[in-house]
Amino acid sequence: MSDSNLHLSPNLALVGMGGGAGQIASGRHLRFPQVTPVTNLQHTLIEKMGVPMDTFGDSTGKLNLPSNV
Repeated sequence: MSDSNLHLSPNLALVGMGGGAGQIASGRHLRFPQVTPVTNLQHTLIEKMGVPMDTFGDSTGKLNLPSNV
């Protein structure tokens, strides 16, 4: 965290392992705009697990993560 008091996380490197039973294509390095909230990733992963939701935290939308299926 660049500022743990404010929970700011610009340039936060995340590693995802596994493919979610084919729901997420693996073997790639993805880069998103610096202002992308990490909750966009969390929102996307939760929906790929089969839990529909309209919003999640301060998410501004879902990420485009191609699947293997």
